[in-house]
Amino acid sequence: MLGGGEALEMAKLGKWAEDLAAIASKAERFTPEILEGKRNILSLGGEGEVPGAINLNNLEGLFKPISEIQESGPLVRADITRPFPIQSGTIDQVVARRLPGFPDEGLRNIADESFRTLRQGGEIHLQSNSANIENLNQALIRAGFQNVRNGKGIKL
Repeated sequence: MLGGGEALEMAKLGKWAEDLAAIASKAERFTPEILEGKRNILSLGGEGEVPGAINLNNLEGLFKPISEIQESGPLVRADITRPFPIQSGTIDQVVARRLPGFPDEGLRNIADESFRTLRQGGEIHLQSNSANIENLNQALIRAGFQNVRNGKGIKL
Protein backbone atom coordinates (compact mmCIF):
# COMPACT_ATOMS: atom_id res chain seq x y z
CA MET A 1 0.00 0.00 0.00
CA LEU A 2 1.32 3.41 -0.90
CA GLY A 3 1.42 6.24 1.61
CA GLY A 4 0.52 9.84 0.77
CA GLY A 5 4.07 10.83 -0.17
CA GLU A 6 4.54 7.71 -2.29
CA ALA A 7 1.24 8.32 -4.08
CA LEU A 8 2.35 11.85 -4.92
CA GLU A 9 5.71 10.50 -6.15
CA MET A 10 3.85 7.97 -8.31
CA ALA A 11 1.70 10.73 -9.83
CA LYS A 12 4.85 12.63 -10.82
CA LEU A 13 6.16 9.55 -12.64
CA GLY A 14 3.24 9.58 -15.07
CA LYS A 15 3.59 6.83 -17.70
CA TRP A 16 6.00 4.77 -15.57
CA ALA A 17 3.85 4.84 -12.41
CA GLU A 18 2.14 1.52 -13.15
CA ASP A 19 5.47 -0.22 -13.77
CA LEU A 20 6.86 1.22 -10.55
CA ALA A 21 3.78 0.18 -8.58
CA ALA A 22 4.14 -3.39 -9.86
CA ILE A 23 7.80 -3.55 -8.84
CA ALA A 24 7.14 -1.92 -5.47
CA SER A 25 4.44 -4.49 -4.72
CA LYS A 26 6.98 -7.33 -5.07
CA ALA A 27 9.73 -7.50 -2.48
CA GLU A 28 12.31 -8.98 -4.87
CA ARG A 29 15.24 -10.70 -3.24
CA PHE A 30 17.50 -12.90 -5.28
CA THR A 31 18.71 -16.16 -3.80
CA PRO A 32 21.21 -18.78 -5.00
CA GLU A 33 18.35 -21.01 -6.19
CA ILE A 34 17.24 -18.35 -8.65
CA LEU A 35 20.76 -17.53 -9.81
CA GLU A 36 22.28 -21.00 -9.79
CA GLY A 37 23.78 -22.40 -12.98
CA LYS A 38 24.62 -19.25 -14.90
CA ARG A 39 27.09 -16.37 -14.85
CA ASN A 40 25.46 -13.77 -12.65
CA ILE A 41 26.16 -10.12 -13.34
CA LEU A 42 24.91 -7.36 -11.04
CA SER A 43 24.55 -3.93 -12.66
CA LEU A 44 24.53 -1.12 -10.09
CA GLY A 45 22.15 1.62 -11.15
CA GLY A 46 21.57 -0.41 -14.29
CA GLU A 47 19.01 0.35 -16.93
CA GLY A 48 19.55 -2.68 -19.13
CA GLU A 49 22.98 -1.77 -20.52
CA VAL A 50 24.32 -5.25 -19.77
CA PRO A 51 22.05 -7.91 -21.33
CA GLY A 52 20.97 -10.54 -18.80
CA ALA A 53 22.35 -8.63 -15.80
CA ILE A 54 20.39 -8.09 -12.62
CA ASN A 55 19.72 -4.34 -12.61
CA LEU A 56 19.87 -2.86 -9.11
CA ASN A 57 18.26 0.57 -9.35
CA ASN A 58 16.37 2.94 -7.03
CA LEU A 59 14.12 3.83 -10.00
CA GLU A 60 14.64 7.57 -9.59
CA GLY A 61 15.65 9.69 -12.59
CA LEU A 62 15.36 6.86 -15.09
CA PHE A 63 16.31 7.40 -18.71
CA LYS A 64 14.28 4.41 -19.94
CA PRO A 65 10.81 3.01 -19.17
CA ILE A 66 10.86 0.27 -16.52
CA SER A 67 9.35 -2.24 -18.96
CA GLU A 68 12.28 -1.67 -21.35
CA ILE A 69 14.81 -2.21 -18.56
CA GLN A 70 13.08 -5.45 -17.57
CA GLU A 71 13.37 -6.77 -21.13
CA SER A 72 17.15 -7.00 -20.75
CA GLY A 73 17.19 -8.69 -17.31
CA PRO A 74 15.72 -8.74 -13.81
CA LEU A 75 15.12 -5.39 -12.11
CA VAL A 76 15.49 -5.04 -8.35
CA ARG A 77 14.43 -1.78 -6.71
CA ALA A 78 17.15 -0.84 -4.23
CA ASP A 79 19.41 2.01 -3.16
CA ILE A 80 23.02 1.04 -3.96
CA THR A 81 24.25 3.11 -1.02
CA ARG A 82 22.46 0.71 1.37
CA PRO A 83 22.73 -3.07 1.82
CA PHE A 84 21.97 -4.87 -1.45
CA PRO A 85 18.98 -7.28 -1.41
CA ILE A 86 21.20 -9.96 -2.97
CA GLN A 87 22.35 -13.20 -1.36
CA SER A 88 26.03 -13.28 -0.36
CA GLY A 89 28.46 -15.03 -2.71
CA THR A 90 26.05 -15.37 -5.65
CA ILE A 91 27.42 -12.83 -8.14
CA ASP A 92 30.26 -13.37 -10.63
CA GLN A 93 30.68 -9.78 -11.74
CA VAL A 94 29.54 -6.38 -10.46
CA VAL A 95 29.42 -3.57 -13.00
CA ALA A 96 28.47 0.08 -12.81
CA ARG A 97 28.35 2.37 -15.80
CA ARG A 98 27.85 6.05 -15.16
CA LEU A 99 28.29 5.58 -11.39
CA PRO A 100 27.42 8.96 -9.88
CA GLY A 101 29.49 10.67 -7.23
CA PHE A 102 28.50 9.61 -3.72
CA PRO A 103 29.61 10.69 -0.25
CA ASP A 104 32.33 8.46 1.24
CA GLU A 105 29.76 6.44 3.23
CA GLY A 106 27.90 5.57 0.02
CA LEU A 107 31.15 4.55 -1.71
CA ARG A 108 32.05 2.34 1.27
CA ASN A 109 28.66 0.62 1.10
CA ILE A 110 29.02 0.02 -2.65
CA ALA A 111 32.45 -1.52 -2.08
CA ASP A 112 31.42 -3.58 0.99
CA GLU A 113 28.21 -4.90 -0.57
CA SER A 114 29.90 -5.66 -3.89
CA PHE A 115 32.56 -7.67 -2.06
CA ARG A 116 29.90 -9.48 0.01
CA THR A 117 27.77 -10.48 -2.98
CA LEU A 118 30.65 -11.60 -5.20
CA ARG A 119 31.71 -15.23 -5.40
CA GLN A 120 35.40 -16.01 -4.84
CA GLY A 121 37.20 -15.04 -8.05
CA GLY A 122 34.49 -12.52 -8.98
CA GLU A 123 35.27 -9.18 -10.57
CA ILE A 124 34.09 -5.61 -10.21
CA HIS A 125 34.17 -3.02 -13.00
CA LEU A 126 33.12 0.51 -12.08
CA GLN A 127 32.98 3.46 -14.45
CA SER A 128 32.40 7.01 -13.28
CA ASN A 129 33.07 10.54 -14.39
CA SER A 130 31.98 12.09 -11.11
CA ALA A 131 32.96 9.78 -8.24
CA ASN A 132 36.02 10.64 -6.14
CA ILE A 133 38.32 7.93 -7.55
CA GLU A 134 40.83 8.03 -4.69
CA ASN A 135 38.07 7.59 -2.09
CA LEU A 136 36.48 4.83 -4.18
CA ASN A 137 39.83 3.02 -4.47
CA GLN A 138 40.32 3.26 -0.70
CA ALA A 139 36.80 1.92 -0.10
CA LEU A 140 37.47 -1.03 -2.41
CA ILE A 141 40.76 -1.87 -0.67
CA ARG A 142 39.12 -1.54 2.77
CA ALA A 143 36.32 -3.91 1.63
CA GLY A 144 38.90 -6.58 0.74
CA PHE A 145 39.51 -6.11 -2.98
CA GLN A 146 43.06 -6.64 -4.21
CA ASN A 147 44.89 -5.26 -7.24
CA VAL A 148 42.74 -2.12 -7.27
CA ARG A 149 43.61 0.03 -10.24
CA ASN A 150 41.95 2.65 -12.38
CA GLY A 151 40.55 1.60 -15.72
CA LYS A 152 40.69 -2.16 -15.09
CA GLY A 153 38.57 -4.84 -13.46
CA ILE A 154 39.36 -5.79 -9.91
CA LYS A 155 39.57 -9.46 -8.90
CA LEU A 156 38.82 -10.91 -5.50
